[in-house]
Amino acid sequence: MKKIFFGLFVLMIFVNTFGYDVCKFPYGSQYGEDEYNEIVKLIGKYESDSGKMVYLSERDEELTILLVSNEGGIFFEGKVFKEYILNKVSESFYYFSFNQSTIRIEREQLGYGESLVMDNEKYKRVFYGPEFGDTFKIDSLYGEKELKRMASEAQFPFNEDYNFDLVNLAGLDDSIKIDIKYSTSDNFMGIPLYSDNLAYLQNDAASNLLSAVNELKKFGVGIIVYDAYRPWTVTKMFYDATPEIFKRFVANPDYGSKHNRGGAVDLGLYFLKSGEVVDMGSDYDEFSERAYSNYPALSDSSRYYRNLLKNVMEKSEFTQYEYEWWHFDFKDWKNYPVMNVQFEDIE
Repeated sequence: MKKIFFGLFVLMIFVNTFGYDVCKFPYGSQYGEDEYNEIVKLIGKYESDSGKMVYLSERDEELTILLVSNEGGIFFEGKVFKEYILNKVSESFYYFSFNQSTIRIEREQLGYGESLVMDNEKYKRVFYGPEFGDTFKIDSLYGEKELKRMASEAQFPFNEDYNFDLVNLAGLDDSIKIDIKYSTSDNFMGIPLYSDNLAYLQNDAASNLLSAVNELKKFGVGIIVYDAYRPWTVTKMFYDATPEIFKRFVANPDYGSKHNRGGAVDLGLYFLKSGEVVDMGSDYDEFSERAYSNYPALSDSSRYYRNLLKNVMEKSEFTQYEYEWWHFDFKDWKNYPVMNVQFEDIE
């Protein structure tokens, strides 16, 4: 326990002292090249043909393995895992204390862990696409024209007589970056859904977000807004297009989204000095378990910045959604109406 606290203390000093100068790479920009290649590229989930799974992670600058165990202390997706430090023998071989087990790790051509062999059983790495720079995309259940037709013809199931006080987040602070993925085709749907690169929140939520922005500056990072207020018709298109296996990542239009109320915001982080995006362990809108707030297979740095973002946002009265590290709901979201006002109609 003392080692963990000491490690966090050292990491805090490192970020406050050197955090502005550690940005070198567009993916995993907070890592040194040796650390990125040796440890970070191996981190992830590995599965065997028999259905067994293990995770490779990092803890206190050590490569670790997480095994399903009755004695473990890391709870994730209905299973309990115990974490063991992997001691390096060579570029491919490691051993750890559990039954003096050894594992052999195989890398693909770019150096990412591709598979591992443990106890004569092979485990294949689960890749989701963003590891190699690809945007995560679903196989939409409908085409773009059909989705837009269905949304335009749908009956808005809420009171259309509402007032709103939406604030343009771009005007809150010069450090805020606006990168609305839905104004381009670079999103999980693969089509543009917004008319412009705009982000709005209800006035009270925006004021609290500004408090978080100022707090994060102390750690050398600024926020990237990926989404904020979202018209109801877009939520309708998300839900209609998304296969059942991914429904937990999209809101049901029958109930409306907190985004539709202007009471939720999707955020990432970037380093203020370099402008490089902070690697948070998964991409924004990556519909995978890597996006879960309690995903266990992270680097020390990604874990640190996830916790930093969560803690600062909670201090500013936002709550993180358990399946999306980037999604935060303002405390008063229930007080705002579900809306379908389009961006061009917001003054």
